[in-house]
Amino acid sequence: MYIMNIQNKYAVWIGLATIIPIEGNNDIGNAKGAVVNVLHWAKNENDFREKVALQLSEYEYSLEELSDVELFDFNNPEKYNDDLEEKAVIVKKIKSLQWGTFYTFNQ
Repeated sequence: MYIMNIQNKYAVWIGLATIIPIEGNNDIGNAKGAVVNVLHWAKNENDFREKVALQLSEYEYSLEELSDVELFDFNNPEKYNDDLEEKAVIVKKIKSLQWGTFYTFNQ
């Protein structure tokens, strides 16, 4: 689903990323990959997707899928857990990628 930021202003975006470690990256041990909430400062959904993919590659991860992409809703904080709300505040300040807990998978 494409969400439009009508003003096309920069804002905090959030999405659910499926990531696969690039060969040589042992951050998640023997797991095949992980699912993780990612947050970034972007002006629209396409900008968000590009920035997430680029920054994940810098951490030696391949972005396999990015779903449930939306603007982070600071007016509805109960929608997110405390960890994600804190990370959204950090993104707003530093304008860079933050991620939540990694949920690894082996299949």
